[in-house]
Amino acid sequence: MPHVEKIIINKEDVNISIKNILLFAGYRVSSPEVNYATRANEIKARMEAAFTPRACYIKAAIDNRGEDFVDVLGMHLVSKPLAGLLSPCGEVYLFAATTGANVDRFLTKAKHSSPVDNMLADAAGSAAIEATCDFVDSYLADKEGKKLCQRFSPGYSELSIDCQPSFLHLLDSERAIGLTITDSMMMAPVKSVTAIVGIPKIAGTEKSLY
Repeated sequence: MPHVEKIIINKEDVNISIKNILLFAGYRVSSPEVNYATRANEIKARMEAAFTPRACYIKAAIDNRGEDFVDVLGMHLVSKPLAGLLSPCGEVYLFAATTGANVDRFLTKAKHSSPVDNMLADAAGSAAIEATCDFVDSYLADKEGKKLCQRFSPGYSELSIDCQPSFLHLLDSERAIGLTITDSMMMAPVKSVTAIVGIPKIAGTEKSLY
């Protein structure tokens, strides 16, 4: 079994952009009114204070592959898009990242504050975990000294979320970063992500789905 490595993340190095918060809140074309934008910036500041980004990873070989699956560390991952994405790769990283338990407490308070705060806090949490995953992507690429394939998560594009417990077990995520999963496949803390990232054999052959 590969050794689980933790990534020490300084949260000041993770950029939670107001643009992404507004995108997650539904503002993809129009601009929000001034009061809403002001509140979004206030929620952003509170999210930055609350979140404690953490991540862990393992590196593993692709044991077997087909047109619509890859096998990694005993996991049979069925997804044609994933298989295509990993076609230039012989190895992958599996990682888990979380914004931390304080974010869950912040989201609960916002839910009981107002519908606007609830929406903006949830959007800020989504922007925070997205930014954390971007940080992990860059960290792993720097470690390899080359660009990696686009990250791919369970529950996305044919890959069943049922593999999530296996991901977390392999990553020993509860011990490593305090990340668990319920019987209903909800991760705790809720703003968390697992992903697989392909390591291309040859630099410059990395693939993306978009």
